Amino acid sequence: MVLQVKTTFEVNPLFKIYKSLFDYHHDACFALNLEGNFIMFNDAAVKLTGYSKEEALQMSFMPLVENHAIDGVFQLFERIVQGNHESFSTTIQTKQGKDVTIFCSTIPIVMDDNRVLAIVGTARNTLSSHDDLTGMPNRQQFEEKVTIAINLYKKPQGKLLGMMYLDLDRFRLINEHLGYHIGDKLLTRVSQRINSCIRNNDVAARQGSDEFLILLNNVSRQEISLIAKRISNTFVKPFMIEGHEIFITPSIGISLYPPDADNADDLIRKADIAMDQAKKEGRNNAQFYHLKLEKKISDRLEIENELRKAIEKNEFILHYQPIIDLGKNEITGVEALIRWENPFRGKVPPDKFIPIAEETGMIIPIGEMVLKKACMQMKQWQDSGLFLSTISVNISIRQFYQPNLVPMISQIINETAIDPKSLTIEITESMTMDVEKASKILHDLKGLGVNISIDDFGTGYSSLSYLKKFPIDYLKIDRSFINDIAKNKDDENIATTILLMAQNLGLSVIAEGVETNDQLGILRENRCDEAQGFLFSKPLAEDEMKQLLSPSRQ
Repeated sequence: MVLQVKTTFEVNPLFKIYKSLFDYHHDACFALNLEGNFIMFNDAAVKLTGYSKEEALQMSFMPLVENHAIDGVFQLFERIVQGNHESFSTTIQTKQGKDVTIFCSTIPIVMDDNRVLAIVGTARNTLSSHDDLTGMPNRQQFEEKVTIAINLYKKPQGKLLGMMYLDLDRFRLINEHLGYHIGDKLLTRVSQRINSCIRNNDVAARQGSDEFLILLNNVSRQEISLIAKRISNTFVKPFMIEGHEIFITPSIGISLYPPDADNADDLIRKADIAMDQAKKEGRNNAQFYHLKLEKKISDRLEIENELRKAIEKNEFILHYQPIIDLGKNEITGVEALIRWENPFRGKVPPDKFIPIAEETGMIIPIGEMVLKKACMQMKQWQDSGLFLSTISVNISIRQFYQPNLVPMISQIINETAIDPKSLTIEITESMTMDVEKASKILHDLKGLGVNISIDDFGTGYSSLSYLKKFPIDYLKIDRSFINDIAKNKDDENIATTILLMAQNLGLSVIAEGVETNDQLGILRENRCDEAQGFLFSKPLAEDEMKQLLSPSRQ
């Protein structure tokens, strides 16, 4: 095999040029035959591994690989032999017994008849300047490059230095529900897509976890916006990793030199602030830094501190929005909605404090408080002779995957003595990303006797075929489809398709956000079961809801 490889290379007139590039490359370069034995080994590889060329050409790559990584590296080797290009990080052990983390990139040498002849690769030590997982520059190396770019900046007409801070939306869910090894592979693929979107003179780095930094040299605001759009567009296509189809989106913050900051650290910090604003704007978008964002951060910290006190002082109340049976034209249920009445701020809108509660984990005690209050209220109404078939309570994703969710709900049902059939647990479609875990939790909940509803249906990425695996009672069509159902044919088609599908699966459908008679007419024509929205009633305080439910109003 070695002779065949040498002969094939040497008959090519460019062989001497290729060999020269190989021998004098600053990265470690090597070639392997299909048995995994070294057949070429340059001086940089000698320096990296501690093995001489003569020693290397008598051995395979396997003795270099640490025991815990052998299986993974061997699987990579098998994929390369099948004709795949693979880039990866691993730890090797030098001849002297020292552990070295390297980033390795390999390609197969393929003949005209598609036979893989050999494997050529490069490797470099990533410890000092590069991220172990992706091979990108690390934060320290990136800051050095930013500082150099600032020092060399010549203030060309209309041109700036652009700093992007990119964070992956809901990446934590990937790690928690698909596993960290899937998350790591996703980060590697993400780094490749980012690099494919920037120019040769730009620099992309991994900041840490699921965060990336990008330095754009000599660009206008318009060019920065175009590059941000290009990056967002490349995430539209799902990532296929070990049979998982993963959709993920980026939130991007942008700062500029010289208007926003005069050093690398401040540029990165202000891009981070802008990225946080992109998250607040609904994720999957890009935001430029401006001074007002500093004030927003200060306000956010104040809200976070006051939210902790609000939990202790029980400052939360519930409002209730009626759910109407469209066949009987009567109220059959309500959705419990949290409200915060702060003594200094007054009524704090849910979109101001719920995201903060989610990020800090305070949503768990708040969610338990809401569930208990809702069940107590429902029991009180029913004991007073006010008919309601169900009260719906939203469960956040952090609540849904906490280990004690089912025991906690079971305890509240027992303490409040509510009939489990009177309680509907609402989850969002995105919570079902991990089908097996979600299915287990939902079946355990169903075992308590409660109803289960999927809220915001149509906005997530779950496969419709998975619905058969879940013990669901209701689907809620997201209000974004209801808004223009009477004006936009696409929205009408989506809504009517969901209704037809649900009918075929034996599920009830609730339309939320119904505000006009035209919307209601289309829903009735397509046999929608229930609806809620301002056309019927806004969310009501406890006493208002009691008055609405009283027999004299029926």
